[in-house]
Parts: sequence; C-alpha cells; structure tokens
Amino acid sequence: MKQWLLVGLGNPGQRFANSRHNLGARLLRAWVSARTSHSPQPAAWKTRRRLPALLATVTLAAAPATCLIPLTPMNRSGQPVRRLLRRGFFTMWQKRPAYRLLIIHDDIDTPLGTFRLKTAGSARGHNGVRSIQAALHTTDFPR
Repeated sequence: MKQWLLVGLGNPGQRFANSRHNLGARLLRAWVSARTSHSPQPAAWKTRRRLPALLATVTLAAAPATCLIPLTPMNRSGQPVRRLLRRGFFTMWQKRPAYRLLIIHDDIDTPLGTFRLKTAGSARGHNGVRSIQAALHTTDFPR
C-alpha cells in the first residue's frame, strides 16, 4: 500500500498565526478537518515524543496519509520531516521519494488565492523548503 506524507509549513506561535507564511500549515489543518468531519472518528492532531511536530492520519485515495505540521521555526522544518522518515514510518522512502511526499507552503511569487504545483527543483528562496531539501538531500519532491 502506498503511503503519503503531507507537510504543511508555517511558523509556530501566536505571533505568526495569521501571517501568509503560515498558509501551508493552515491549509493542511483545514483539509484534515474537512476530510474527517463526517467520519465516526475525526482525526486528532497528536505529538510524538522527540518529534517537534503535529501529526494526523487520514485516508487519501484509499491509502494512509500522514499529515505533519512542524513545530519548529520555518528554517528548521526539515528536522521533523527527516526524523519521521528515519523512524521507519515510510519503509519505501528511499526507493521512490517523490511519490509519497507533498510539501504545502506559501509562495510570495504566486498571487494570494491561487496555487501552483511544482514537481521538483529549487526552493526559490523559501527557507522551509530549503530546510527540507537539505535534510533529505534531494530536491525531487512535489510542492
């Protein structure tokens, strides 16, 4: 069964709660809430020991999807992503990394209210994406 890891980027804390930079985290929370609102057991965001992130599990195209919101500053978002992958949650990660990881983040070059899907490549100055690329040693994942 194919697994997904969906990562919503943002900065922790009330100071940044409504900033555009928190768009990824806010969008992922809303999506998880909408996906689970009619189910008998709505998804609950949880934390794990030694993993600075919020986690929830939903079903995406009949496959389990782990949703992760790092609780680290934006420029250290790669740490919890790498820790989760290292712990064996995604056993096939090394064989096909681009297929199971999707990063959701803001993009200053994209007009507010629109989105763009990028399959791989440069972080284009986004420190959260840059941190994940450095932590995973690849630029080959969609966002």
